[in-house]
Amino acid sequence: MVGGEAGAGISRSGLLFAKTCLRGGLYVFGANDYQSLIRGGHNFYTVRADAEEVYCQADTVDLLIALNKETILFHKDELVAGAGIIYDADQITLTKDELGRSDIKLYHVPMRKIVKELEGPQIMENTVALGAANALLDYDQELLNQVLLDTFNPKSAEQNIEAAKKGYRYAQETYGNTLGYRLQKTGSAGKHRIFIAGNEAVGLGALNAGCKFYAAYPMTPATSLLHFLAP
Repeated sequence: MVGGEAGAGISRSGLLFAKTCLRGGLYVFGANDYQSLIRGGHNFYTVRADAEEVYCQADTVDLLIALNKETILFHKDELVAGAGIIYDADQITLTKDELGRSDIKLYHVPMRKIVKELEGPQIMENTVALGAANALLDYDQELLNQVLLDTFNPKSAEQNIEAAKKGYRYAQETYGNTLGYRLQKTGSAGKHRIFIAGNEAVGLGALNAGCKFYAAYPMTPATSLLHFLAP
């Protein structure tokens, strides 16, 4: 799970992680939860990945990327015993009483410091966290690099790849594989697969059924269907 304030790139981060899992041949189900706010409010994106087919999100969380304190307090009871939380302790002060659990592993990653060193935008802290998550899960970092190359323009991709590498290196050198969970590529790695949202699936179904005209009012959650069919 990736969680934080609306406008902090939560959906993009979850999507990047989901696609990284997909590139490794894993089956993926992503779910985006957000409020109808441009800025502020709590957003989170959950990704479930497995070597076997998955059809829904899970009720529990094994690894949480918390971009603000609110995320930890909201979701701490959803974490399984032995779960991990990736957060920036330079920005988030968390006491034992506030966490209220002793069976959770805390992984401080200096996201903001790394981004400042790279002279990148603050939103790139998400990419640092994704690199750290890959390290804790002992997953192939090159898969994330490929997704970043496909997602951003060349200059931004290069900067994001460097941010992910620094996050990966920090977590690997500081914590090793202490999380206890691993993601592994399957024999389907490299095969052509697509990762689509529910509204995109609806749009493809409509086009395949012969739909020639679609009229709608642009309002969440139907806006993306309108945008998908517009081209």
